[in-house]
Formats: sequence, C-alpha cells, structure tokens
Amino acid sequence: MNIAICTGFRDDDEAYSICNVANDQIKMFVDNGYKLKVLVTKGFVPTRNFAHPNVTICEMPDQTRQNTITVDAAFNEDVEALYISMEEHLKDVDIVLTHDLVYQPGDLKHNIALRRYAENHKIRFLHWIHSATSPYKLVDLMGIFPEKYKEVVGKRFPNSYYIFFNYWSKPRIESAYNVGEEEVKIIHHPTDYMKFAKFHPISVKIVNARKLLEKDHIIVYPARLDTGKQLEYPIKLIASLKRLGRSVQFIACDFHSSSDDPKDPKLIYRNELKKIAGEWGLTPEDYLFTSEFMPELKVRVPSEVVSDLFDISNIFFMSSGSESYSLVTQEAAMKGNLLILNRNFPPFTEIFGEDNLLFPCQSGVQIMDRIEGETSTKFSDEKEAYLTLAKQVEANLATKQYKTRRKLLKERTPEYIFKNELEPLLFQIMEKYA
Repeated sequence: MNIAICTGFRDDDEAYSICNVANDQIKMFVDNGYKLKVLVTKGFVPTRNFAHPNVTICEMPDQTRQNTITVDAAFNEDVEALYISMEEHLKDVDIVLTHDLVYQPGDLKHNIALRRYAENHKIRFLHWIHSATSPYKLVDLMGIFPEKYKEVVGKRFPNSYYIFFNYWSKPRIESAYNVGEEEVKIIHHPTDYMKFAKFHPISVKIVNARKLLEKDHIIVYPARLDTGKQLEYPIKLIASLKRLGRSVQFIACDFHSSSDDPKDPKLIYRNELKKIAGEWGLTPEDYLFTSEFMPELKVRVPSEVVSDLFDISNIFFMSSGSESYSLVTQEAAMKGNLLILNRNFPPFTEIFGEDNLLFPCQSGVQIMDRIEGETSTKFSDEKEAYLTLAKQVEANLATKQYKTRRKLLKERTPEYIFKNELEPLLFQIMEKYA
C-alpha cells in the first residue's frame, strides 16, 4: 500500500496537537517498514518525524486560510491550484489520511479540492475527526459562509472511513457527517511513553529487547550478586505469576559483575539463579541480568536506567535478609511499585509502613532477641506458598489505579495501536473499495 497524509500544515508546531498526532502516525508507519508522502503547505520545514528519510514532503500551493474566512475572490482559483497539486502528489497513492480537512471551516478549500480528486480517481480515505462538535454547530457559532460550507460537509466523502477516538461518540460523528455506523471507526491515540518520560537510551534498548511494555508483571531488583540479597525469592514469585497465565519479566540490575572467572562467587550465584528460574518454569526470555545485556553494564547501571525500569515495573520484592535501610525499596515504592517485604526482617515494616505485602524470607537476625542470627520459614509446599502470594499480588494490583496504568502502557503504544487498530483498517478499506 502507498500511503499519504494530507494536511494544511504550514509548520511542525509542537504546541498544535494535530501536528503531534501526525508525527505519531508517521513514526508508526516508518517503524513498520512503510514509506509515505506527507502533503503540506509550501514553505513547510520538516522537523521531528516529518524529516525521516522514508517520508517524502510534498508541498501544495499556499492560500488564504483563517477560521474567520469568507469566500474570497481567489477561492475558486485556490481550489483549482490545490487540485492540480493533488493530481501530481497523489497519483500513485492508495490511501490518504487526513486531519480535520473535512471538518475545519478554514480548510474548506482543501476539502473541496480533495473531494473533487476523490470523485475522479480510485483512491481511499481515512479522515481523522479531532472534535466531536458538529460542523454545522460550528458554522452557526462562527457565522462562516454557512451555505457553501454546509453544502460541502453534508455530502458523503467518497470511499472513506471517518476516524474518531471513543465509541460513545460514534453516533454524533455519524449524524454530523451523514454516514452509517460502519463508516465510523475507532482508533485510539498512542503515546510513545519512553519518549514522553525521557528514557535513557540504554533503558530504551532494554525495554525494546524484552518488549517490557507488553508485559503484565515486571520485577526489577538492583543488587550486587550477593547471596544475602536472595534474588531467588522474586524469581520464584515471577515464575508463579507466569503459572497464572501472565506475561512476566524479572530484571536483575546486577552491577559489579564484571568477572568472567567461573570460580567468582557472583558468577556462581548467577548460574544458580538461572537454574532455579528454569526449575520453576521460566525461560531465558523471562529474565534478564543487565551485566549480560551490555558490556557497559557489568560494573554499574546508571541511576537513570534504574529509575526508568522502576517506572514501568509494577512489583518490587525486597527479599534481602538484612539491610540498614534499602534505598532501592524506597525508590521502587516512589515509582508506584507494589511492595513485598521480608516478613522475617522487621525493620522493613518499620521503615516502609504496614500497607505492604509481607512474605517470610530467610533473615540474618533472630527476631525475638533482635540480635545477629537466623530466622527462616519452612513451607510444607513451597510452590503453593508462592502461588498464594502471586494471587495476593494480583488482588492488590486489581485497583483502578494499577489496572489503568498497566492497560495504557500495554495498549496505547504506537506499535500496539498500529498493529491492532490502524493497519487492520488499512487492509479493510483496501478490500472494501477494491
């Protein structure tokens, strides 16, 4: 399919939401291997995604445009010039995406020229409608050459779907543009969260490599590979969440792991953890040790990367047997992660409060005497104990706040929107108007 986006843009204004939507669309297309044309007004200087090498910028003639416009003396001449430009730029295009060109009164010249082109060529259209307000109401409010405008808007645009962003408003769009229910489609707006949150380049690589935005549950544990940190506990929990049918990822930010000596205690412990992961049902795709992901992460993991990973994880399991405080637990909690604390190390409850889940891990203290020693808990059925914990985790994550955030992180990415909403519609309109 050859795709074009038709706009009246004079520049790429980041303060103009429709420019940002078009930028997101361009990214979705080029990230998925498409090349496309973008029609703009003469003098447009491409920036951001408009400047991508797989985007061809096509300039159309400038013409008078303002939202208080009247039918000026050059109206027909401007429409003709736009039409001739479209003849040149759209001759090899299958589908045209537009943004408010069938809605905004100031774009009436584009609207008329594009309709004329549609009537004379076998081409298909997806019209993004960025306001649910009826164009007729807009005319009445602003008093903009109502007869000419209503005459144009009231006619169905050939070979088209109208795109809106929520199902509740579909009847309003159908009524406003005199189209049937099947001609209005819903495509949600994506958010490139990593760009929005200004993720570190290393974080972006980790997120993309492990498709973290698609996961149901993520546990991140920044720690040296010291057996006292007891990483096997969160590994067993993430495996138990997988048993519940969830997509999962465990990430150990294992700094100070630069040795390749097979006798190095850190390397021995890492291999033991991998063995446990396998025994509990995890595959190598379900866990990641950052020291193995990139050479520069063997010694240290930048704090910005830890912060980013905490930003998209949703569970933090502080299973260590002894800590003076645990800043990483505090940071994970501040990023909104559900906390699970070692019940057998009472300072954690004192420091971080009682509104957290507790699970009995081995501890380096004797609880009753408050001295060095050991406190441990034996399970009659260890896997059942972890499965119970996994169910408690899910019950706590079922709050509206947690569920909404996870849903949006998973289902509002550019990749998800493109693959599940936009691209299927492209094929649908190609088939319908074949």
